Amino acid sequence: MHGSGYFATGKAITAIMNIENTKMVYAIHIEDLLWNGILAERGNVARFEGGNDHFLEGTLEDKEKCEDGQPIIFCLYQVALSSIKAYKEEYKKLHELKCLE
Repeated sequence: MHGSGYFATGKAITAIMNIENTKMVYAIHIEDLLWNGILAERGNVARFEGGNDHFLEGTLEDKEKCEDGQPIIFCLYQVALSSIKAYKEEYKKLHELKCLE
């Protein structure tokens, strides 16, 4: 699959990969459309787009997002880390993130 990442329950995967549904569709080059669109729709799997909320480009402090007083960011990308120390510092900041609202 392409894309940043996907989270799914075992029930959702079973529904998407249902043999009766997979036999009825042609494989296409755009896997995202096949798995997350066509087969998910046939399997009655609910989907949502959360990339802009859960995956953060840039610094934590500038784009903090919270729901019910809890941070909802769990992934950083496009962050230039030049050493193990810098990686550990960003990792620590991500896990110690507090909501200011």
